[in-house]
Amino acid sequence: MQSQVEPLKIVKENISIKGRVSIIIPCYNEERKITSTVEKVERYLTDLKLISSWEIIIVNDGSTDTTPDILKDIVANSIKVISFLSNQGRGAAIKAGVQVATGEFIITIDADLSYDLDHIGQILEEFRKEPNTDVVIVSAYMKGGRVFGVPLKRLLLSRIANGILSRFFRQKLSTVTCVLRGYKSEIIKNLFLIEKGKEFHLEVLSKLFLNEAKIKEIPGRLVWKREKTETKTSRNLNLIKSSRSHLLYALAIKPHSIFKYATIGLLVFGLYETFVFSSQVIQVLELNNQMSASLWLAMKKTFNHSPHTFFLGLGSLILSLNMFFFSLIIYILRINHENMLRHLLAIYEKNQPPTVD
Repeated sequence: MQSQVEPLKIVKENISIKGRVSIIIPCYNEERKITSTVEKVERYLTDLKLISSWEIIIVNDGSTDTTPDILKDIVANSIKVISFLSNQGRGAAIKAGVQVATGEFIITIDADLSYDLDHIGQILEEFRKEPNTDVVIVSAYMKGGRVFGVPLKRLLLSRIANGILSRFFRQKLSTVTCVLRGYKSEIIKNLFLIEKGKEFHLEVLSKLFLNEAKIKEIPGRLVWKREKTETKTSRNLNLIKSSRSHLLYALAIKPHSIFKYATIGLLVFGLYETFVFSSQVIQVLELNNQMSASLWLAMKKTFNHSPHTFFLGLGSLILSLNMFFFSLIIYILRINHENMLRHLLAIYEKNQPPTVD
């Protein structure tokens, strides 16, 4: 229960990164929570001594409830509201917030505050301690992270999905799909991003790695907040759909990975079947008890006894060899693609108009 959760211990006093922070909150049909969320974030930032100034950017992603009307009443000097006429996706909402953000640091958070607001201070503290850090990712799945109240099935599927997806990136990360991240403004603003849905988080990471950005992951605390209007079936379907789309996008980023693991699996299986067949040949030779017994005859007898072992072993070895060369070709093409994309990103960054404060 939430009352059992211990608060994070974040130092807020006597330290400053002397910068402005922009908090981006994408939301969709959050009429029950958005007012409370904004008030809590505003109160937290007001008390936070790490920064010189702040702003909250709420992006209404085409909500169909009363969220747009509620947001009209909370606009203030430090609170900006962007509204889409129709649902565009989380990625589109975050990109819209990034475009209007004026802070030196940009932090994206969930509208339901599943993660503690204290993580904002923790992210900024990481930027203060390590000025060369470009991005800070909060992860409840890394060592030191904690999860409360998440249904076991959902938790397992999420952890497995993140574990698989993390292998598609150069740096091992515990969580690659979490919204809660902190960016240096110039890093995220200079990325050319096209994804509109939840794959946006994977696209950001892939292009950050291309730019050789320094990414830091810190432990987080996730408290599950179930939406009452959402059925168990719809939650499971949404999670499965999201995991599938994330995996497909990751394969597009690093397609040779799936062939690498398939090649290793086929090679191991082929070697095992070859070992079994060879052992049976040796047994035939030993049973004949003749040093001059024909190896060919022993192999023929073994083949007649278990031809499937021979074909499985030989077929797996040949197939693994073919997949190895195929994977190598894809890997070379991927390197060429990354180099081309790196140049395109550099051209895009060079042609960006200067920022006017």
